Amino acid sequence: MHRFLHAKVRQRLLKSGRWSVEEYGIPINQEDLAGTQISFSSTVIHGCDKLGILLTDEEKEDYTHMWRYIGYLMGITDEYNPCQTLQHSFAYFESYDDPILLQFETSNVFCCCRIFLHLIQPDETSQFMSHHALKSVAERAPAYWSFETHAAITRVLVGPVFAQQMQLPETTAPIAMFIKIFTAVVKHRFF
Repeated sequence: MHRFLHAKVRQRLLKSGRWSVEEYGIPINQEDLAGTQISFSSTVIHGCDKLGILLTDEEKEDYTHMWRYIGYLMGITDEYNPCQTLQHSFAYFESYDDPILLQFETSNVFCCCRIFLHLIQPDETSQFMSHHALKSVAERAPAYWSFETHAAITRVLVGPVFAQQMQLPETTAPIAMFIKIFTAVVKHRFF
């Protein structure tokens, strides 16, 4: 169903005359789909690791396998599916000078990574969208956390360089302490 839906949206956009292939590329292409898939697969595992929520290797591989199948349902061809294995999915975020990724140098993952890296370079639009997303969940159920708290958690997850590029506010000492306590409680309570 998703493959059909993506194909129809792509076809409509191309026929509408409102989509510039020269400027934006082919809509809903393999790269877009892989970017979406990575956003919900290995980034979740990476986020758990960063927050101290440790998953077993088997849980990580199982989760990655589930997203490989979801990628198939989305229409990602197997050769470009970033969730072949856990190591393969993490390679999409590594520098292409990294020894782990160099194992794949002759494969599609190496080429995809070089293409994929430009998707995570923040610009004014991505800064606006990320701030808007964080503000949209601020002061809302279930936790009623502030924008600053959400931004601080995001800083932990994306790292200082990317957070600076996204112009996320610096984390205050009280919020930093809250995050440490919160992650300790979550880790103890659920794992």
